[in-house]
Order: sequence, then structure tokens, then C-alpha cells
Amino acid sequence: MKILDKNSDFYDYLSFSEFADDELTFDRRGSFCPSRDELLARCAGQTKYRRDEEFHGKNWKRYRRLQENPFYELILVAGTEFFVLELLDLKFEERTDESGRKTSECVNFTPVLVESRKNYGVDLGILRLYFAEAEWYDRRARRKHSAWGGGSERSWKSANLANARFSAVFKGEDGKADERIPILLPLGISQVLPAERVYSGIEEYLFSKREEKPRESRNLDDRGKILNHGFDTRTSFRNCR
Repeated sequence: MKILDKNSDFYDYLSFSEFADDELTFDRRGSFCPSRDELLARCAGQTKYRRDEEFHGKNWKRYRRLQENPFYELILVAGTEFFVLELLDLKFEERTDESGRKTSECVNFTPVLVESRKNYGVDLGILRLYFAEAEWYDRRARRKHSAWGGGSERSWKSANLANARFSAVFKGEDGKADERIPILLPLGISQVLPAERVYSGIEEYLFSKREEKPRESRNLDDRGKILNHGFDTRTSFRNCR
């Protein structure tokens, strides 16, 4: 898989290996390089706490445990690969904003790869970071959704991703997910990610999309095939005499 981009990422070296397929191209042009501070700013308000499974007795013991172990959970989707990351050992600093108010901001963390799996059921894009909720309540439909199923095991490895809710970490000014490809290297999480699996997940995703195109053109007339490939019959072609 060839990669087209002026920016470079931690998995790019694999495009020069002997196993790379030069017939496939990952057009990453227009990518952006978010910083670690930008990532932490987006994580603010997404704090989770470790549950104390051995809790017995009054609530103060559990409350103390929750307050001492904050972490952030991120989902990285690389095509058909699904990675669950936790940002642990959060370090906070007291800062003063423009209005003179003191705030506590996270400035550092330790990334840990918790779980990983294949994802063929839900199209979450070619490379994107998400916040995810395995259980959430749909107020409009007045029903609760759960990706855990009926079992007692609560693991992303066996979760039904179609029932989970995903929110993009990086968004545009309109509040929608940023369609540009993020460069992961400056975020400080690449050291725990397997470059081979990130690369192969993207490659497998691109292969699947390429295979979909011939199937989409079946049972279409010539005009339908032209439109299906993104051309306009009026402006894309001209009569040659």
C-alpha cells in the first residue's frame, strides 16, 4: 500500500517493505497533526474511574477508590482493526485562565493498549479516534442500548459494536467529525500501538472498498455505471468526431 501525504506517521515505513502492495494507494493528503494538548483538551469531561469489584460495606470506600483512579478511554479505528486505549496516571497542573480563574488541566498520561479486535460489522472510517459508550439511553426512543449483551462479561472483544455509541474525538467547527486523517505520532499513543496491525487494517479496509465498486455497478445500464463512478454525463464527457 502506497501512502500519499506530506506528513509522516509511525506506520508509514511499512509502505516501503517487501510485503507492500503497490497497486493499492492510501490517499492521506490533507491530513492534520493534532497535538497531545489538543487530545487532552478533547478528553476533558470524559473522565472514567476504575470500579472496585471487591467492594463490601458502605459507599465511602468505593467513593475513595473512584476518586483515586481517574483515566480516559479512547477507541482507535484503523480500517478493520479496533483498538481500546486507556490513558492512565493522569497528571494535572493548576493553571489560571484569561479571566483569572484557577483551573486544573491534565498535562500528561501513560497510554496502555487494553484490548484489540477485528471489526467487520460497523464502518467507522479508515482512521479515526472515538469516545465510545457501550451503554446509553436513547431519549427519543425511550430505550436503553447495550453492546454488552446478556452476559456478565463486559469486554470490547465480544461487544456488539452496532449497539455502542461513538463520538469522534476531533471535530470541525460545525460540530461534526473531522473528515481529515489524523497523524497519530504527536499524540503520544503510538508507542503502544502495533504498527503492522494499523497498516494492515487500513489496507484491508481499502481492499474491501475497492471490491465493493464492481458489485455496485451490476445490473446498471451504461449511464448508471458512469454516474456510479462519480462522473457527470454532461460535463465529464464530450462527443469526439
